Amino acid sequence: MKIKFQHIARKAIEYKNVFVFIASLFILISLLAQEKKNLEQEKIQLAKDISLTRQLLKNTQNNRTLSLNDLKLLQKQVQNREKMIQTVQQQLDLLNVSITETDYQIDSLSTVLEGIKGEYAELIRHAYLSNNAYNRLLFLFSSDSFNEAYKRLKYLQYYTSHRKNQVGQIELMKKELLNKRMQLQTEKEEKKELLVAEQQQRLALKVEEEQKNAMVKKLKQKESYLKKKLNQKKEAIEELDRQIRAIIEKVTADETPINALPNKKMTLDLQKLSADFEKNQGTLPWPVDNGIITGKFGKQRHPVLKHITLTNNGLDIATKKGEVARALFEGKVSNTLYSPTFQWAVIVKHGGYFTVYSNLEEVMVSKGDNITTRQAIGRIYTDVNEGKTEVHLEVWKGNEKLNPIKWIYKK
Repeated sequence: MKIKFQHIARKAIEYKNVFVFIASLFILISLLAQEKKNLEQEKIQLAKDISLTRQLLKNTQNNRTLSLNDLKLLQKQVQNREKMIQTVQQQLDLLNVSITETDYQIDSLSTVLEGIKGEYAELIRHAYLSNNAYNRLLFLFSSDSFNEAYKRLKYLQYYTSHRKNQVGQIELMKKELLNKRMQLQTEKEEKKELLVAEQQQRLALKVEEEQKNAMVKKLKQKESYLKKKLNQKKEAIEELDRQIRAIIEKVTADETPINALPNKKMTLDLQKLSADFEKNQGTLPWPVDNGIITGKFGKQRHPVLKHITLTNNGLDIATKKGEVARALFEGKVSNTLYSPTFQWAVIVKHGGYFTVYSNLEEVMVSKGDNITTRQAIGRIYTDVNEGKTEVHLEVWKGNEKLNPIKWIYKK
C-alpha cells in the first residue's frame, strides 16, 4: 500500500503541469493569430489599392488617347494583384501550419486527458479499497516513527484534495479539446475559401496581364510621340531641379549671413525641427488622402522604349480628380513656383530638410507661411488629355535628394 500511494503522489504532481501545457497552447495561438491579423490587414489594403487603381483606369479609359499613364496604372494593378496572390498564399501557408499544429494539440490534449482519466480511475479504485477508517488508521499506525505518521497524515489530506482537483482537470481538458476541434473545423472551412479567393485572383491577373501586353503593343506604335513627351519631361525635371536647388541655397545663405552673428534661438529652433522630422522617418503621412505610387524614386527602365532609363527625383502618386496635396510635416513655406510643364510647386522647409509638392493646379499657401502636418497646400492638377491626377513629391536634405518612400508610412 505504501508503494501504491507514492506512485499515485508522483503521478499527481506530474499532472499539475496540465495548466502549464494549456497556457503554452494559448501563447502559440496568440502568435499565430497576430500573424494572421497582419496578413489580413495587408490584404485589405491591397484590395483598396486595386479598387482605386481600377477606378483611375476607368477614368483614363474615358479619354480617346491611349497614354503612358494608362500603362503605368495597369502595371501597378498587375503588381498589386501579384502581391495579393502572394498574401493569400502566405495566409494559406499559415493556415496549414495552424491546422497541423491544431491536430497536434488535439492529439496531445487527448493523450493528457486519457492520462488524467486513468489516474482518476486509479484514485477512485484506491479510495474504494481504503474507504473505511480502519484502513486509514492502519496506514497511519503502521508508521515506524511519529514523523513518518505525520507525513502520512499530511499525504492523506493532500490525496483527498488532489482527487477532487482531478475532476476539475478532466472537465477543463474536455472543454479545451472541444474548442480545438471546433477551431480545426473553422480553419478547414477558411482554407477552402482562401483557395477559391486565390483562384479568382489568378484569373483576374491573367486578364490584366493580357491587357497590359496589348497596351504595350499599341504604345510601341507611338514611339516618336513617346520620345517627344519623354524629352519634355526631362527638361521639366531639370528645370524644377535647378529652381529647387537655387531656393535651397538662398534660404540656407539667408540663415547664415556673412559677417553677422548667428541667431542662437533661430538655430536651436531649426535644429529641433530637423530632429523632429528625422524622428518621424517612415511614419510621415502621405501627401494625399488616398493614392497609388505610379513612379518610384531613382532610375527606372522605360515601360515601352527599350534601352531608355528614366530618373525620378521623387515619387509620382496618382489619385482621384479634385484631391488636394497635404504637407508631410510642420514647417515653413520657402517658396512657390510655376511652370507650364510641372504646374505649381510648393517647397516647405523643415529645419535642414525640405519637401517639394509639384503638379498643382492651385496653391493654397504663400511664401513665409507656417504650416502644420497634413495641412492642405494645393489642389492637384488633372491632365484632361490623359485623364490623370498625379502629384509629384520630393524630399531633400540640404542639396541632397532623398527617397520619399523611406519617409512616408508603409500602407
